[in-house]
This record gives sequence, structure tokens and C-alpha cells, in this order.
Amino acid sequence: ASGLGGSGKSVLKGANKKDEKKKKTAGQLLMLKTRAQLNRLLDEDPDTVRKGGVGGLIHQSLKAMMEKQKKRKRKAEGIMNGMHRVQQMKRKPWLAAGRR
Repeated sequence: ASGLGGSGKSVLKGANKKDEKKKKTAGQLLMLKTRAQLNRLLDEDPDTVRKGGVGGLIHQSLKAMMEKQKKRKRKAEGIMNGMHRVQQMKRKPWLAAGRR
């Protein structure tokens, strides 16, 4: 199970608990924050913020993790698409004959 820590726990955005469409996980809320917003949440010192700050480091690592997850997903999709093509060629031998 990959993902952000606590991302399986639901955090309601807004006061209306009945509206299930607005439900976001803690990890999803973190991913939506910018560097400046993270720095504000952490009450960073203005001098540290100019150099990137802790919020900047958190933001950078979150983005890197998201890119890794996207690459892994694209690779898995490519493998599945390849398997589907092979299965299709097995069902229709004339498709494979044209490729030789």
C-alpha cells in the first residue's frame, strides 16, 4: 500500500458531513497545498521562508512522491495494454500474421 501517511483516513472539507462528494483524505489535502501555504501552516520564520523553508522541503518531497506514483501507474498501464494486445492477437490470428 503506497501513498501518503494517513491518506486512508477521511477528513471532511466544509461543515456539511452529509455531502460525501466533498470528502478528501488528509494526504489529498496536503497535496493541494503550495509551499507558501505549508510555510504558513508551520508558522515558519520569514528568513527561513525566503530560502525555501520546511514547507518548501515538504512540498518538494510530496511532488517527488507523486511523480514516482505516476510513473509506476503508467508502467502498470503499459504492461496491461500490452497483455490486452496479445490477448486480442490470440483471438484474431490474422492480426498477428500481418505483423510478420
